Amino acid sequence: MLANAYQRKGRFNKAIKALKRVVKATPADAVSWKTLGQMQLALGHYKHAQLSLANAQAAGDLSAKTAAQLAQCQLSLKLSKTALETVTQALKNYPQNGHLYLTKGLILRALNKPDEAVVAFRYAARLSPKSAEAPLEAGATYESMGFAKRALKYYKTAVKRQPDHPTTLVRLGRLLIQSGEVQNAIPVLEKAAQLDPNNAVIQNNLGVAYSASGYSKKAVTAYQQALKLGLKSPAVHSNLAEAHYLSGEFLAAEKELRKVLKLDATRQLDQAALRRVVVMHELVQASCKSKDAVAPAVIKAQVKKRWAAEKWDDSYRSALILLQRDNAAMVLVERA
Repeated sequence: MLANAYQRKGRFNKAIKALKRVVKATPADAVSWKTLGQMQLALGHYKHAQLSLANAQAAGDLSAKTAAQLAQCQLSLKLSKTALETVTQALKNYPQNGHLYLTKGLILRALNKPDEAVVAFRYAARLSPKSAEAPLEAGATYESMGFAKRALKYYKTAVKRQPDHPTTLVRLGRLLIQSGEVQNAIPVLEKAAQLDPNNAVIQNNLGVAYSASGYSKKAVTAYQQALKLGLKSPAVHSNLAEAHYLSGEFLAAEKELRKVLKLDATRQLDQAALRRVVVMHELVQASCKSKDAVAPAVIKAQVKKRWAAEKWDDSYRSALILLQRDNAAMVLVERA
């Protein structure tokens, strides 16, 4: 068949033209309508795919796969109620088809019925015990509903079924971080990074996990990689600044915070962080220049000088006092 030859060579537009000639000559050819619809669906031509797959059904193809693909087209065209009718009808003939239940779950979620959607996803997961897609979608829906423990359960099931899928791993890793299980998140995200080393989102999440676990140097590397891969966001620069700060790299932290405030000058927490970093740097500089204990007046004078250079209106004294009372910050000064 000419269309199959074009398809094997990856010449899909010519394959579609060939199939259109076939169905025009033999409009009752369900197989050709189905093949045409599948190609159009793969290319994102949902409106044309919907018509072709509907014609396949009209010509006698009542298979579960065709019904699921037709519903997928309808869902993509925002015809959610029509898609639900398509799937519901197909389930009468195929009540044990996991893919139909998966599609039903996606439609119900689009219709803002998450409770019904997770029931469909869970049923799909039982009917298709080797597929990771249904538990992944169940986990995503539970997460959107605020049920973190249930979401973790289904994400872990998805990872168990498909251990080498980066998207599944990063969803699990991100939720582990949010649930406070940062040590468990690290190996999950490291594996995701190995599988997809050019994914900036994975690197950013890995940086968060490292930072929360006290691995500041590793966090710096991960955040820098995320930025290098194109994740340009004030939040990433802010996270990198914090990692530099916790590593005792105050000048590097200051540099990143200035980038943050250049991108968004209204970020008050980063404004406060910049002042803190400046004070820390002056404390370290004063300590390094003298073998003996530095007089508080010397430190105050230096900090006051920086405040004037920056043209900051708030009091440098309050920032200095708060920092000197911070035992963790003083430990960083000693290390530096």
